[in-house]
Amino acid sequence: MLNDLDRKKLFYVRDELRSMGISVDAITADVRDPRQCANLIRRTINRYGGLDILVNNAGVSSRGSVEAMADSVFSTVIDTNYTGAAYLSKYAIPSLKKSKGHLVLY
Repeated sequence: MLNDLDRKKLFYVRDELRSMGISVDAITADVRDPRQCANLIRRTINRYGGLDILVNNAGVSSRGSVEAMADSVFSTVIDTNYTGAAYLSKYAIPSLKKSKGHLVLY
């Protein structure tokens, strides 16, 4: 299962993989939202019958000095890079335990 906020890019990658014969699906979800994370994991498990691996690789960065950075940027970076991975992991761990799967933090 693939996930991204950018629907156009997400479905482009999905279609490219499918054209290579890879069985893949895609869901648009914002990892900063715990409800969307729970839904993403639930739909993945329903679609594939379980979960063997979760690769947490969503991330954002900011250029420039910390001193000049807008306060809202701190929240966006933390909510995406840390909290998003925590939410997805939380909802994935029960299924990963069953499958003796893997959790990857990238």
